[in-house]
Amino acid sequence: VALVYHPLPNHSFIPLDDPIYVVENPHLRSGLTSESVRWALTQPYHGNRIPLTLLSYVLGVEFFGAEPGPTLLVNAVLHGLATLLLFAALTRMTGAPGRSAFVAGVFAVHPLHVESVAWASERKDVLCGLFWMATLWTYARFVERPSVARNASVCLAYLLALASKPMAITLPFVLLLLDVWPLGRLRIAPHLRWMDLRPRLAEKLPLFAMSFAVTLVTYGAQRAEGSLDAAQTLPLALRIQNAVMSYVGYLEKAVWPANLGVFYPFPDSYPIWQPLSAALLLLTVSGLALYTAGRRGYFFAGWFWFVGSLLPVIGLVQTGLHAMADRFTYIPLIGVSIALAWGIAELPTALRRRQTAVTLRVSAALVALGGLAFASSLQVRHWRDGVSLFEHTLAVTGDNPTARANLGLALLEQGRVDEAVRELTAAFQLPVTGQQARVAVFQTLHGAGREQQQRGDLIPAIVLYRAALAIQPDVAVLQLRLGHALLAQRRADEAQVVFLAAVESDGHMAEAHAGVAQAAEATDQPALAARYYRQALQLRPGWPAIEQRLIMLLALHPEADD
Repeated sequence: VALVYHPLPNHSFIPLDDPIYVVENPHLRSGLTSESVRWALTQPYHGNRIPLTLLSYVLGVEFFGAEPGPTLLVNAVLHGLATLLLFAALTRMTGAPGRSAFVAGVFAVHPLHVESVAWASERKDVLCGLFWMATLWTYARFVERPSVARNASVCLAYLLALASKPMAITLPFVLLLLDVWPLGRLRIAPHLRWMDLRPRLAEKLPLFAMSFAVTLVTYGAQRAEGSLDAAQTLPLALRIQNAVMSYVGYLEKAVWPANLGVFYPFPDSYPIWQPLSAALLLLTVSGLALYTAGRRGYFFAGWFWFVGSLLPVIGLVQTGLHAMADRFTYIPLIGVSIALAWGIAELPTALRRRQTAVTLRVSAALVALGGLAFASSLQVRHWRDGVSLFEHTLAVTGDNPTARANLGLALLEQGRVDEAVRELTAAFQLPVTGQQARVAVFQTLHGAGREQQQRGDLIPAIVLYRAALAIQPDVAVLQLRLGHALLAQRRADEAQVVFLAAVESDGHMAEAHAGVAQAAEATDQPALAARYYRQALQLRPGWPAIEQRLIMLLALHPEADD
């Protein structure tokens, strides 16, 4: 982990999500206070209930400030600790330190995991991973000598995993798989008996209860935030096709991790033979895992660890416009590594009896880990800043408006305004075939413009707002923000045009009428200003600030009182 991720202290934040979670997060500005702790532990944030992750950001700002280097270094340390705990837990469960070391090594240095470690906003991944592994280790202790205290330690570790990221909802299911193999506490061959399953379920009832509660809370938070809106625009049939294609895609990237990007655009359609072939492959492998469960429990446990832990993020309930994401493999890939490690150990008997068998297996493992580590070190370089990341993403995923818009934002962060304008213009001029993609680019531009305006960078904010309005021209709230940014730049003539457009978009918005009045007042049009001030007061009677401005205007220009 240290060899692969040592460049992180010299990296920068990226414009995708990092401003929301760290850079511009208003709750972090004062560091560790009772108010920031209360916010972290009790409030949803951008559709997520991740109190422990938010608290880790609060502590990070308190000790290191909102700096990218220390923030990313903490991610790497958490990833390293999770690697050690995974090795300890697997060794304790299986008694096979060599194979456990290989699984932990793949977890440590696989390129698919770079996104989770090198992205400040994915603190939730590495923190959840740490407590996922802690749950495995405490569960191994519980199995050795069951007791209330040890079961409580399992529940506590699992609660911390859930508080880091809701994806841990599948962990109780994984523990049932581990009961089958390697723990041997649950027999499923020749068939699963209820009398065997019941005690295993009973001891995990608190875990399943926590999982169910977090599922409901997370669904409610994401629904309230609007994160599930994509599910309303993407047909269910397309989501199912993408889900089975993603399973196969993740397996391909696990074996050959090339062309990795931070955003994979959702396709408009698939040739029908592709999802059918992918579904057939998944069913075949699943059937084989079930058929051989009695003889090769590692294959059964590893395969269904992969399939089951990916289920919450496979896209059947879509929470974004990505087709898949590298970060989603952070935990599921362990299952594939387990099946591979123990499968390689079961070489043909003739080969296994040779003295060179162990040497061959160890050499192959070291070569594989060395190759993965080298590929990861190359991937880490792409994460040094937003420009590098999104240039690489565009190169490997093809031109798409979301990646190009984020490249524009990254250029804007570096003060390269002309290049940013060119990229942002290109983003909304791309042929976008799905309404959901247009919404994604619009939201990206609008949100970034709002952030720039809040920090007082008005010129970039105006550029971003205009780019967003080129996509959706009749959004009154956005027109209102652009008008105020122009007004603050003393460009009152332009502001008046924008405010009038906002009035046309939403005639019931009092703020838009007030904006027209302020721009008219700034351009020495007192009669027009008075008229729009009155219209604003009709829409919002008793608005003190506007009442005062109207009184002052009429005092200076009595002729405007018609």
